[in-house]
Amino acid sequence: MVLLVALQIIVVSSFQPIVARTCTDESVTVVISKLGSVHLRVEVSITALESNVVLLFSNGTQKEVPAFSLYTFSVIMPRSGFYLGSYGFQSEGITLSDNQPVDVEFLSNCTLTQTPYSNMDWLGQDYPRVSVYCFTVTGSAMVSVEGMSAVF
Repeated sequence: MVLLVALQIIVVSSFQPIVARTCTDESVTVVISKLGSVHLRVEVSITALESNVVLLFSNGTQKEVPAFSLYTFSVIMPRSGFYLGSYGFQSEGITLSDNQPVDVEFLSNCTLTQTPYSNMDWLGQDYPRVSVYCFTVTGSAMVSVEGMSAVF
């Protein structure tokens, strides 16, 4: 019985909710990052307020959201490895450690090309324990990132 309760506590504590929101009038770059030992799934909601909003993704894709409309999409970042020991990483818009394996940051008045990890090649080679997904929202909008991570 004690083993079953201990196992339930471990399973429940390995899931962490993610809730991050912001409102922007000009542009904001959304940076979602995680350690490699974490599986992450979030829903991103963009609500265009008074005018059309443009989303720019790191692969060059653009999406226009009409005024007063809601646009949602999922971001799934699977676990990419298992690492023993402690690990930490900090850069502009990213703060990760064993105690904070997932981070969502909003960089105000910053475009995707101004972020150092908009080109993910350097990150994958030098920091294989970190995964990053980022995009820019231009215009007046409410941005919400909500989901769940599982730490392994």
